[in-house]
Amino acid sequence: MIKWWQQRNVRLSLTLWYVGAMVVVLAVYAAGVFTFVSGNASNALDDRLHEDLLLTPAMAEQRPDGTLDWYEDDSEGGKNSRWLQIWSPDGHRIFRTGVAERNPIPESEALASRADSSIVTVPTGPTMVRILTDRLDVYGKPLVIQVARPETAMRGQLGQLALMLLLGLPFAVAAAGIGGYRLARRALAPVEHMAGSARSITAERLSEYRGPMYGLILFGMNVVLAAGDAPERILAGYAWLKPEDIQACLVYARRLVGHERV
Repeated sequence: MIKWWQQRNVRLSLTLWYVGAMVVVLAVYAAGVFTFVSGNASNALDDRLHEDLLLTPAMAEQRPDGTLDWYEDDSEGGKNSRWLQIWSPDGHRIFRTGVAERNPIPESEALASRADSSIVTVPTGPTMVRILTDRLDVYGKPLVIQVARPETAMRGQLGQLALMLLLGLPFAVAAAGIGGYRLARRALAPVEHMAGSARSITAERLSEYRGPMYGLILFGMNVVLAAGDAPERILAGYAWLKPEDIQACLVYARRLVGHERV
């Protein structure tokens, strides 16, 4: 029973070390995947804002008097429109789409006053919105253009990814535990075989033994002889040896050197 528990304890320790290492590796991998995907999603949203900005001049038409007329398709609740505001250089709002009118951003006026081409994330109720403010010439007229897009879709996708990674982690840990236990059994099998062979050696069977432990037995016999055939001295110097093992080696060593007749 003790032997079985000791073997099981060693296997369990090796398995826990393996599982711990795999958890660290999987956690680093998951963090790397999430960081990479979130970075790409964030960059993609910024790119769409810049595209919206560059498409703004296509919404304008110059009248004969030189003023600009802005067009938008606000049908179906703004499904085909986007958040857009046009400002004059002196801070006067010239135009805004229906989407912008229905979803005002309080910080937009302050951002329009500096128009530094930066993308800013601002809270608007339960959602976060990214807004880009930049200066652009439309038909030769300097204007301040503001475009915005919500982060709702991006955050939803990242939330789903995080959930998938978290749900997959327990299955990966369970698979690592099973694999680690099997690897531990295979790794310890030769050691357990050698230990079993060593335990089967007795003083009566020692002269017949020629297994893989034979070299260690010969070394043990040399130790016995070098110590003057004193089991107590050998046991004191080699605490990992058992008294019955020392006695067995002593008996066989005496037989080999002729101290006792066989």
